[in-house]
Amino acid sequence: ITSAAAEIRRICDGAYAVVTVMPERYNEFMAGTSFGKNSQRILAWMHARCIEDILEKHQDVRYAVCDKFADESVIRRALMTRGRAITVQQHVRAEADPAVAAASILARDEFVRRMSQLVTAAGCRLPLGASDERGILEAARHIVAREGSGGLKKYAKLHFKTTEKMKGKLGGGRLFE
Repeated sequence: ITSAAAEIRRICDGAYAVVTVMPERYNEFMAGTSFGKNSQRILAWMHARCIEDILEKHQDVRYAVCDKFADESVIRRALMTRGRAITVQQHVRAEADPAVAAASILARDEFVRRMSQLVTAAGCRLPLGASDERGILEAARHIVAREGSGGLKKYAKLHFKTTEKMKGKLGGGRLFE
């Protein structure tokens, strides 16, 4: 991924955008009212922000293609002034389009880089996904011991079912507030 992303960035010569929402900001978004506690709306906003960033530099763009992750109206509503002036096509399995595949590689590369930074900051392994409950519990205990109960929001998306499972094991809801 890293070498492919470097090659894509070289070929695209700045004609790409990557928007990242780290866990702490994601948790703020989910707690607030702007996105209606809806992760699809956050994802739509991220796509729209990328489209806007590209259109700022390249006004001649007329089309954007993205994976269909929600009803088409969700991304349409998230588009800003410039984005509303172009056609956004959404497709299931849009990675078949080379531009979408390239964007996915750039996003994955950024995700891996940011996760590495989080691991360093946390001082422990941060399991991805929900399947490694033991690893998640170990990481949560480490973070709480090191940073206090508020530290978890910097490293994890706190609205998932796994969080609910961990609450009892870590001493209740106050750790996740």
